[in-house]
Amino acid sequence: MPGRSKCLIVGGALCALAPMPVAAQQSPQFGPAVEGICLFARDEALRTSDMGRDIARRIGDARKAVQQQVASEKTRIDNELARLRSNDSERRMDLFDEMNTVNRFEANANNRIEQQTEVAFRGIEPAMESALGRAVTRRKCGLIVERSITYGWNSAMDITPAVVAAMNAGAGT
Repeated sequence: MPGRSKCLIVGGALCALAPMPVAAQQSPQFGPAVEGICLFARDEALRTSDMGRDIARRIGDARKAVQQQVASEKTRIDNELARLRSNDSERRMDLFDEMNTVNRFEANANNRIEQQTEVAFRGIEPAMESALGRAVTRRKCGLIVERSITYGWNSAMDITPAVVAAMNAGAGT
């Protein structure tokens, strides 16, 4: 079968690839899919899976609750500051201390939420890795490249949607 050689730059290194059949599937923008090379967007898979969207929803709810609580306290303090007379400096200082306490609470709450987010996403990584393994086997990937570092690609090489679908299918088990 007539073929042609392909070269691809991966992570700054030039890799020589096996000859590809001329009749390989063409993408109008980036040429034929390269057999054995698959692209994967890890963060997208985690974020767009059903489990990832559920985590994002819960984290969003937690952030909103913190923002509402902080906004309520800041409004109360601002209103009280506005009502104070200019000669009531002791109470004004107390209110500034309260505002600092609210700001520290907000920073600590946001840090806790960020830590919980990391832990939650680490918790779904095994499901992603299992789904990735199945997709790699099914697509016969000899090399997986993080999609975000590529300039462009033939979408037939992207296994991210297959991984997300497998994660979603396994989410109920």
